[in-house]
This record gives sequence, C-alpha cells and structure tokens, in this order.
Amino acid sequence: MFKNKRKKKRKFSSVLIVLVCLITQMNIYGYFMNSSVFAESKLDTNAEEFEKPPENQEQEKPQGDPQVDIGTIDTSEDEVGKPPENQEQEKSQENNRAALGTIQSVFPDEGLAAGIANVLKKKVTDTVTEEELANISSLDVLNKNVKDLTGIEDLTNLEFLRLEQNEISDVSPLKDLTNLKTLSLEQNEISDV
Repeated sequence: MFKNKRKKKRKFSSVLIVLVCLITQMNIYGYFMNSSVFAESKLDTNAEEFEKPPENQEQEKPQGDPQVDIGTIDTSEDEVGKPPENQEQEKSQENNRAALGTIQSVFPDEGLAAGIANVLKKKVTDTVTEEELANISSLDVLNKNVKDLTGIEDLTNLEFLRLEQNEISDVSPLKDLTNLKTLSLEQNEISDV
C-alpha cells in the first residue's frame, strides 16, 4: 500500500517537474521568437530600402507633398536656431548655474548632509541642484548628531521637518522657510528661539 503511494508521489513529482520545464522552455522560446521576428521584420524593411529602379527609367514621384532635397535646406543660425554645439554648451552652463555643489559642501553638517542625500537617493559626494532641493517637501533627520543647519535655507518648499534627538543650538537658518507647516525639534540643545 505504501509502495503505491510512493509510486504515485514519484509520478506526480515527475509530471510536475516536466510541466515546469516545459513552461520555462515555452517562455524562453517565446522570448527568442519575439526577438527573431523583430530582427526579420527589420531585415525586410532594409531589403526594400535597397531596391533601385533601373538606370534608364525615372523614379515615379508620388503626388501630394512635394519632396525636398535635403542638400538644399538652409541650416543657418538665423532660420533654424543655434547650432547643436552651442545648444549643448548652453545646457551645460545652465546645469552648472543650477548646481550648488556637492551635498556635503552645501550642508557642512555630516548628519544633515546624510539626511538630504537619503531623501534625494544620492551620495553626499554627488552634486545637487537648486531644483532638487526645492523639490524636497519633507525631511526627517532623527538622532544623527546634527549641530549645524547651514544649507537648510535652500529647501524652499520644505513643509515638514523633524530634527529630533540632535545637538542643534541655533535655529536661525529656519527663519526663511515660509512653507514650513510642521516642525519638531524635541531633545536638542536650543537656547534661544
């Protein structure tokens, strides 16, 4: 009786293993089939592009929109705008203007810098922009030995701030945070508000 149960369990296990393998193979096969279909369709369009009419016949032009010879397009600065090189230079200059420096240079306090880096999902050695800091609306830096709040004034849209269990004595950098709705400074060393 026990032998029959064991045989049934083995058969069931074997069938289950075979099914899992088949399903896995079908998924892999489907993945490669989709890739190869894409490659085939890409090859087909390339083949059409290389078809040329015989040299003694003129190629028919479809009626409707006139075809433009790319060689005759005027790409001067006046008509199109600035050349791509100048556009890239301007973008990098804008990025440099917006970049304030590394997180640790904007926020000299190690604990505060680590809290900002955590919110931005960056390292303290990464650069930070005014826009990134303006996008921070909530900050929790609890029990990180924060002493200096320098740089926090750049968090212009900060609404919720928790700086509990730190060593903060000067809160004057918070005075210009006009959007601040919730502030928690419990268990700090604040002497003057």
